[in-house]
Formats: sequence, C-alpha cells, structure tokens
Amino acid sequence: MVGMPVFADQQDVLVRLEQRGVAAGVSKQAEQEEIYETIRHVLNNTSYRVNARRLSRIMKHHPLDPLRHALWLVEHVAATGGAQHLKFSARHLNFWQFFGLDVVGLAVVVALAVWYLVLPALGHLAVLLLSLVRFRNRTKVKVT
Repeated sequence: MVGMPVFADQQDVLVRLEQRGVAAGVSKQAEQEEIYETIRHVLNNTSYRVNARRLSRIMKHHPLDPLRHALWLVEHVAATGGAQHLKFSARHLNFWQFFGLDVVGLAVVVALAVWYLVLPALGHLAVLLLSLVRFRNRTKVKVT
C-alpha cells in the first residue's frame, strides 16, 4: 500500500501502517518520480505483501462474527443490569470539570498572582540591591 496523507488523522494512520511494514508513504508535495519509485518499491518488495497477509489474518481472527458480537454485547448489558462497570465515569462531572476549566482557571489565577505580586516584588528587591551596591561603592570611595 502506498499512502499520501491529506486530511485529519491520515498521517497518524499511515505512520502506524509503515511501522507494521504494510505501507510506504509519500508527502503531498512529492514529485511524480518519487511517487512512481515508491509504488515500484512496494510492488517489488515482497515483505509488504507478507506483512499485509499476516495483518489480515490477525484482523480476521475473531471468535465471533460482528452480528454475534453485537448480540453478545446486548445480552451482557442486560445480564449485568445496564453494565454500570462499562459506563464512562466522566459523565458525572460538571461542565467545568469535564472540560478542565477548573484547572485552567487555577493556572490563570496563579499566573496573574505571579504577574501582579511576585514580579513587582522582585523588581523592588532588585532596586533595593542596586541601591545597596551603589551605597557601598560610595562609602568605599570616601574611605580610600
């Protein structure tokens, strides 16, 4: 398989296929010659075919066909009283917690506190230290 990612998650999918040895990728900006060479490489290299067949066997190896699997899921939900153990726990969070706005708010408050309290304090400390250094330099000049 030769892939050219164009949209959304296609780049991620292509990288995973390349890692499994079943695909080679080319960029959107690839020249005609590069695309042609990549296609020839995939066609002439048997490892792509072998890896694709191996991956196909893995994907086809399911104990149940899709219809029976769906039926099993429905029966499982009915047998466990709604399958509470499979439900997403974040459904109980409020809007602020679900989207992490409470954490963002805390970070903003801390950043503002640093900006308005700590930075001016450091500025005043720097001015104080500079004035002490200048004062000591003046006294040394008078003594010598």
